[in-house]
Amino acid sequence: MTKQEIHKNIYTQKAVKQNEIELHEISVRDVTKGYIDSAENGVVGYDRKLNIRPAFQREFIYKDKQRDEVIRTLKKFR
Repeated sequence: MTKQEIHKNIYTQKAVKQNEIELHEISVRDVTKGYIDSAENGVVGYDRKLNIRPAFQREFIYKDKQRDEVIRTLKKFR
């Protein structure tokens, strides 16, 4: 087992114990699978398991610079 795998395993165990949240590694491809943009009714992805933009969130929370940084980061892992 590599150091990275050990760290991931320890982190996952702590998260589950502390917050009852389990870490899942999900690719961008999987998140965009089943992507549906219903405008005012929101945006879903990950085969409708992920509510990307709920219907009640009408404004983007990122400023342009922050949005561009997220896009740049995602492109880095292609």
